[in-house]
Amino acid sequence: MIGATGPVTLEASLVQHNAEVLSGMILTQLCAPGTAAVYGSVSGVMDLRAGDIALGNFESAAFNAAIVQLADAYGLPSRIQAGNTNARKVGVRSAVETAWGLQMILAAGANLVHTGLLDGTLMLSLEHLVLVDEMVSQIRSGMKLGLTDAAHLALDVIMQEGHPNTNYIGHDHTLEHMKESVYYSDFSGRVPQSHEDWYAIAHKKVKALLKREYPEEDNRVVAERLKAVEARLKEDDKTWRTGADDWWRPYVRDL
Repeated sequence: MIGATGPVTLEASLVQHNAEVLSGMILTQLCAPGTAAVYGSVSGVMDLRAGDIALGNFESAAFNAAIVQLADAYGLPSRIQAGNTNARKVGVRSAVETAWGLQMILAAGANLVHTGLLDGTLMLSLEHLVLVDEMVSQIRSGMKLGLTDAAHLALDVIMQEGHPNTNYIGHDHTLEHMKESVYYSDFSGRVPQSHEDWYAIAHKKVKALLKREYPEEDNRVVAERLKAVEARLKEDDKTWRTGADDWWRPYVRDL
């Protein structure tokens, strides 16, 4: 807890945190060489006015984003917490604190993320979890922007439609790339349902999910698929680290 069990400056707490994690890993390797390790953190800033941890603060998100960078430097997968709001009920504060936490850690490239809880992880809202899932999808969509290949620069389309009367809405290029380039959902845009309260939309989705029945056969299939992916990960622990497009394909080819 930054300011309590660690120095109040984030930089100094990172130094202490790194030393503690590495010492634990070294001890583990001395006892059992080759043991798999994850570089983790559940750190956050202490609200020194109240003597309580404040996981929803922006500084907590920034600290955990730095943890991801340290994990990357050592070539280790990261496990962090971010996007766990200090708010005790759903609303503007819970959505904002969760959003900036998720943005920080997804941009940093975290692997395992503990997120989506209220009151500093002490409370749970199913509607908020639905909204967190939506936020993750939106942020990931935005992070894909910036491709510079011929299909995305579309110079030929601009030559055809850019002058004298633009009509991109009727071009095949728009139909082909619209769902890839723009994220569409009930929570965003200008469709009627997107103007409803976000938590009202999430509540409808929660009710639908709770009514859904999952046959035992589905559970068995999921378990078999997880084993297949696990086996491929044991064979190849390097491809997923590259961050290259379609890095996940080698791990799901048995499905």
